[in-house]
Formats: sequence, structure tokens, C-alpha cells
Amino acid sequence: MSSRDANRKAERPRHLVIFFHGIGARGTQMGGLGGSWKSTLPNTVFAYPDAPFPTRSGGRQWFAVDNDVMRPERIAAARRAFDDLVSEIVERQGFENDLKNVAFVAVSQGAPGFWLKSRISRLS
Repeated sequence: MSSRDANRKAERPRHLVIFFHGIGARGTQMGGLGGSWKSTLPNTVFAYPDAPFPTRSGGRQWFAVDNDVMRPERIAAARRAFDDLVSEIVERQGFENDLKNVAFVAVSQGAPGFWLKSRISRLS
């Protein structure tokens, strides 16, 4: 390994991208997409968390979709779980004071988490 390669490996990543999967999936399923971006974004760390709530099929979900989805306690629980998960990733990766360099990529049910977060903040 050259000294240039060693220095590059020792550098702290400058960006964090967090991927949010769809309902019934797992975070690792987003790994192929993130993996394809690594050569384009070399100073970036990628995170692929599992959603906090189980589905009946064995996958994960960001919020429950059965019965009365919009019950206030369900919305509050989804918000807390989402915030806790994102905060843990941001802190673990060392970006708590560098949020301008954190990006979210979401598909399907992973996308409403951002909408839910912004809307509830306005209602609180």
C-alpha cells in the first residue's frame, strides 16, 4: 500500500449517506445501490439501517400499516423510533456537528419518514 493510500484510509469521511428501505425489506437490501456510489463518492460513509418495527412477513417497516395507521400514538412512536435511529447513526459516524454533510436516500415507505418528521415538528 502506498503512503497516499494509507493517508486516504486514515481520513475521516466527509459525508454520510443514510439509506431507508421500503416496507417489508431490510437495510442491507439498499447496499447494492450504496455500493454502486462508492467510487463516485470516495470520502463518504454509507449506512443501511433496518426500520424499527417488524412486519408479519419477517421484514421491517418504518411505521405500522395495519388497522388505524394514523392513530396519534402510532405516529408519535414512529417519530421517536426514526429520530432515535438517525441520531444513533449520525453520532456513531461522528457527524453530530456536521449535519450539512449528511444526506438521506429513501424509497417507498422509507420516504414518508422525512415528511412525518417535518410535519410533526410543525405540529408540536
